[in-house]
Amino acid sequence: WVCDTPAGDLSLDPVQIAQVLTSEIKPFYEWLSEGRYQPEFRGGGTVVEGSGCANAVAERVTSEPNGVIIVTDTASNGGSAQSGIWCPYEGLCPPSPATYPENYRSVTLGAHAVIGPNPRFVTVVHELGHTLHFGHIFSGQTTGTWSEYDDPTDVMSKAGDRTKLMGTAALHRYIAGWLDPDEVVIADGAGSYTLAAIGGTGDQLLLVPNGEQGWLTAMDVRIRSDYDTALPMDGVTVHTLDQRSEACGSALPCFGLSRRVAQWPPEPDSYDHVLAAGDDVVLPGGWTLTVRERVGDRFVVDLSDTSAPVFVGPLVATGIEASSVALAWPAAVDPEPIGYEVAVGSESPLVTSETSAVLTGLAPDTTYDIRIAAVDASGNRVALDPIQV
Repeated sequence: WVCDTPAGDLSLDPVQIAQVLTSEIKPFYEWLSEGRYQPEFRGGGTVVEGSGCANAVAERVTSEPNGVIIVTDTASNGGSAQSGIWCPYEGLCPPSPATYPENYRSVTLGAHAVIGPNPRFVTVVHELGHTLHFGHIFSGQTTGTWSEYDDPTDVMSKAGDRTKLMGTAALHRYIAGWLDPDEVVIADGAGSYTLAAIGGTGDQLLLVPNGEQGWLTAMDVRIRSDYDTALPMDGVTVHTLDQRSEACGSALPCFGLSRRVAQWPPEPDSYDHVLAAGDDVVLPGGWTLTVRERVGDRFVVDLSDTSAPVFVGPLVATGIEASSVALAWPAAVDPEPIGYEVAVGSESPLVTSETSAVLTGLAPDTTYDIRIAAVDASGNRVALDPIQV
């Protein structure tokens, strides 16, 4: 749809605009979705802004489209989007209607995002991404107007300098239903994983739990080909997905556009989260990710635990008897299962997965040095200072 506004004077043809979108935007999404998403663009009509372009179009539309694109007659290349009704909580809200205007799914663009000597098609792709519930990807370390646009590798963020068409994190492609579950692997411990790029065969998304429900690290492969030629390098990109309620300031877990996706490490305007063969990074949950090698357009990565558990104590004697002592300590933190070694003097330790223990067989009126260490499944250990009982 075209919207005539008091601020604009460009002459626009909605049918011509639909043709441009079909020739420029449809192929991008066919590539990004590997053929699973093939949007069709059709000319609607022309409305006068009046009380608002969206209101004017909603009153006129009769063809029951899945959404609408409204192009204003202004010499702007910006845009905005309404993602539609989104709520995954059954019983709290109704399911989203499939058609507009009931689903509120719309994109509004300035004319120069679509036509003109240098149309900014990245704006169109970006705003359409929002209607698919793709949120911004940003580090959280930037302030100001462009604080949510500091990942230069992603069309849902800075996309180079906000002018280049490029892909988005595999997380978004999975959210849209464009990755089959058998193309996604959830790491359940240390091991090696092979990841393929868009169009490749095999796993395309590796998810590593960070120790709390709704908090994950995601890895995928980006290759400088097709629409990703603007990337400065090939490699494994690393992002975090945070759906914990505190990530979006909600009483409920974050969903839809309120999900927080950030590059890891969270360095703004940086390619530090793109790893080449030989690079490694420590993930938020404590795992070390190492890119071992590249084989064609696939990358082999290793997930290992090289860090000792975080174990700050204190070790406390909670009960002392004539021949025994009860002990307790706070749990250590590590991505792998943890065991605790509790020992008296030079004796062999008692091993437990609990955070308490009772030592027996002690001699009355005797002072003992008691030691404790936390050991993870990879053998990394950390000990607290001994206590005397």
